[in-house]
Amino acid sequence: MCLFVFQSKEGIDLLERTHEISEKIKAKWISPDMSVEELEQYVNQQFDELHRLVRLEEWRVLHLVDLKEAFLTAQAAEKITEISVHTEKLQEEMDSITQQLSELDQVEQDGVAPMSLSPLLAARLPRPPEALVEPMPLNPDLRLRAANQRRAPEDPSGDEDREDAYIGHAP
Repeated sequence: MCLFVFQSKEGIDLLERTHEISEKIKAKWISPDMSVEELEQYVNQQFDELHRLVRLEEWRVLHLVDLKEAFLTAQAAEKITEISVHTEKLQEEMDSITQQLSELDQVEQDGVAPMSLSPLLAARLPRPPEALVEPMPLNPDLRLRAANQRRAPEDPSGDEDREDAYIGHAP
C-alpha cells in the first residue's frame, strides 16, 4: 500500500514551514560565500519547495473533502433506502386497507359477504332459531304421524289429493 504525504492524518503546518524557509534564506543571504546567481537559484528552490508543500496540503484537504462527501453520500443513500422500505410497507398496509374498504362497500351494495370477511362474520353471534323459521299459519285439519307409523306403499289415501308426480313412498 502506497501512502502519500497528503494521505497522512496530520496536515502540513505551512506557516511553520514558511518560517523555516525564510530563516534558511536569511542565513544564505548573509553568507559571504554565495554569489547573487546562487542565492537567486536557492531562493527559487525554496519557493518551489514551499509551492510543492502547498499543493500537497491542498491535495490532502481535497482528499479529506472527497472522503467526507463519500461518507455523507453513503449515509444519505442508507437513509433513503430505509425510507423507501418504510414507505413500501406503509403502501402495502394502505393497499390492504383500501381493499378491505372496497370489500365492505361491495358488501353494502350486494348484501353478500366476501370470503375474506368470513372470519369476522363467523365471530358474530348466530341468529336465534326462531329468526330462521318462517311462521306458518296453524292448520286445524293437519294431523301428525308418529315416527313408527308408516304408510303401506299400496295405500294411495295420502296421494289422491296431490297434483304432483310424487306417488308412493316417503322421501
